Amino acid sequence: MRETSAPAPPAQPGERLTGPVWEHAAATPGRVRFARPTAAGWEPVTCARFRDDVLTVARGLAAAGVTPGARVGLLSHTRYEWTVVDYAILACGAVTVPIYPTDAPEQVAWILADADATGCVVETAQRARQVRAAGVAERRWLRTLERGLPRLDGTAVDPAEITRRVRATRTDDLASIVYTSGTSGTPKGCEITHGNVLAALAGAAAVLAPLFERPGTGLLLSLPLAHVLPRLVQFGGIRADATLAYGRDLRALPRDLLSFRPDVLLAVPRMLEKLREAARGEAASHGRAGAAVFARAEAVAADYSRALETAAGPGPGLRVQRWLFDRL
Repeated sequence: MRETSAPAPPAQPGERLTGPVWEHAAATPGRVRFARPTAAGWEPVTCARFRDDVLTVARGLAAAGVTPGARVGLLSHTRYEWTVVDYAILACGAVTVPIYPTDAPEQVAWILADADATGCVVETAQRARQVRAAGVAERRWLRTLERGLPRLDGTAVDPAEITRRVRATRTDDLASIVYTSGTSGTPKGCEITHGNVLAALAGAAAVLAPLFERPGTGLLLSLPLAHVLPRLVQFGGIRADATLAYGRDLRALPRDLLSFRPDVLLAVPRMLEKLREAARGEAASHGRAGAAVFARAEAVAADYSRALETAAGPGPGLRVQRWLFDRL
């Protein structure tokens, strides 16, 4: 396995995670930044629309009483709205408290209380009722994503107020409180600043150059954004001008890969095992010939991957075989 290390340069004074939202919308407003899965295919979302969505939700949050430094919970599966709400919270100068969608209601209630969250954006109304019943104080507001972006009326908040808050955010301001799984007791909150994330991104860029240095790179996100690694890659992809697509679930992942054809898939071993099992099963359904073709394609893929680790790289014969199997 190839291992790479690089020192993480410090974040520059004045840098903030929300800066690229406004910068990209001004420089390339029509460039597609996201792809949302729909029944009809992938719906493109431009830089300008993303900025407008973030601004709309940020104004709503500010109207709901979210002030700089306030904590706001975010409980949802990975989806476009998760990213919008995350950036809107940060644009308010506030702090995102991501919560795993699989956490028990009692655990969610404990995290919100421990973080002293002003409120929480929850994916569904049913989940919100469960969380409220688990003991979330009435003073903490709950909003859902059942109809898309959370419904928060921010018309009374001047857009210039959000711009002012974005510009006032400092590198050492708190950006997020990420809680542990709580396997050895109650979950513990880890405070992460804008500078912490920016320094991690600067170090990761040296290792993940195809993602962070090449504009237009297609990135498929399926892992929970409540986890720090997918969220870090999300921040990096947006700063680097990548196109982010949101996988629906593990069962739909093979279809999402075929239709979106990402340059980068962020995955864990179990996801890859499931993909392999699904592909092998599909090939076997076509009889012995299909199973044989899959076995040969898998061997070529492994040989090609190993060759990439050598100085010479894959030879012409291996490249041709890979090209052929890639089109089957």
